[in-house]
Amino acid sequence: MGAPGGGHGAARYRAGGPTHRGTGRYGTADPVAVLLRRHRELCARAVDPLEIAAGLEARGVTQRTVAHCRHRDLFSLAEELYARVPRSEETPPPPAGPGDPRPRRGGTPLALLCGATGVLAAAGLVVADGPLQDGCALAGALAVTVALATTAPGHGHPRIRERATLALTTLWLLAWTVYGDDLTAAIPAGGPDAPPAPVLAPLAGLALATAPALWAARLFAVRVGRALDDSRGLAEFATRARRLALLAAGGHALALAAALATVLALTAPATSDGIAGAVPAFLPAAALGLLLFPALLLTAHGRARTAARGLAAACAVEVTATALLFGGRLPGCAALAAPVESAVTAFGTGVVAVLACATTGTALLIHTALALSRASAHSGRAPR
Repeated sequence: MGAPGGGHGAARYRAGGPTHRGTGRYGTADPVAVLLRRHRELCARAVDPLEIAAGLEARGVTQRTVAHCRHRDLFSLAEELYARVPRSEETPPPPAGPGDPRPRRGGTPLALLCGATGVLAAAGLVVADGPLQDGCALAGALAVTVALATTAPGHGHPRIRERATLALTTLWLLAWTVYGDDLTAAIPAGGPDAPPAPVLAPLAGLALATAPALWAARLFAVRVGRALDDSRGLAEFATRARRLALLAAGGHALALAAALATVLALTAPATSDGIAGAVPAFLPAAALGLLLFPALLLTAHGRARTAARGLAAACAVEVTATALLFGGRLPGCAALAAPVESAVTAFGTGVVAVLACATTGTALLIHTALALSRASAHSGRAPR
């Protein structure tokens, strides 16, 4: 923020001692010295004052502690801590790691491949028929899954278990988007007597929105990296980061709506109900797309575990609704299925997916805006 590598702040302390009011005592009563002893390892390995500020923030150092150390904000305190630790000026900074706020270029080819695959799959779903259409649907689902589970526009490195959880939950949610409507309608009627009929058109919209989602996530990573350099304090950075996260989510929502509307316009004329009758089938896909984007942002910034838990929560809602519908068919247990059946009767078969994804997606977006507004989320050792 403002002075990477110590900047003028570090030079000020090294050249003539501290210039902040009341920080001239370096004796045993010096609160900065006490704080330095407590966090010496963090200060010694830090690349710049930002990393110290982020680390102190993550460890719970409050504004009260900052005021006790006679500083106006946490970043100015971090500048002094950085300047007090001896280090070689000729030592080059370490290579970019899992928490480097600068986006890595290594993920770009995979992101482009996922986006291109999504576009081709969407086109195939619209114009193809029969087995070729099924193959395009599988390609689109894989593009969305791989984009979420492995592509890191920022600096995320999900663990194998987290990647597996993200992949499995994403595939479940995509499968429910394709088969959920028919399954929800068949269970109360005593079925399903045959495999549920797939609804592939909404999946085409999700596949088409893969490229804009990856672009929006990468743009957020670039802009938040610039905010780290330009902001003069953690409060200013938090405000800018929250705004950037919400703008990225809003931009993705517009792109998702455009993708779904494009596919709807291309496929609805072929149905007897027209566009108005086809809209309800696209609502689960819209809700799922809004859920997957904050999960993508969290994964890209080292919060894959939280993203996986959010997707798992949405899956749990859909599994619970299905279990209740089946449970209602048991003797004397009709009351179990009553809430789900009432919701389906009032709002249609897509209500389960919309409710599961919309509520979880809203909660996950709020958490994303708050979590990624902390500088520790973008430091070299951000907590998972």
